[in-house]
Amino acid sequence: MAQNKVQRIILVSNDKDLVQETKSAFAAFETTELQTISKQVTELTNELNLAEKGVVIIDMDTRRLEDIESLQRLMRRMDGNASVVVVAQEFDAAAVRILMQMRVSDFLVKP
Repeated sequence: MAQNKVQRIILVSNDKDLVQETKSAFAAFETTELQTISKQVTELTNELNLAEKGVVIIDMDTRRLEDIESLQRLMRRMDGNASVVVVAQEFDAAAVRILMQMRVSDFLVKP
């Protein structure tokens, strides 16, 4: 019988509602390990273990240049080791282009 591999997911968000909703959504999956980091993308330093593969969900404001620049630095440091999903209140065409150029795996509007 094949052993189920645990999928590691890291949520970076200081939005308490989003963190709680995400925890509730993933609680039913035994093969998912959810870690939360209660910070903004601009505050990240060495909290992410960049050597481990997995998924990183980043809650950010795509209208803020500082957030975009922080995400760019993070993407360079991760060097493709993890899939990145961006969650934001809204996305305009310019933000979508930038995220696609950075090779973000997906982007979702916050619930």
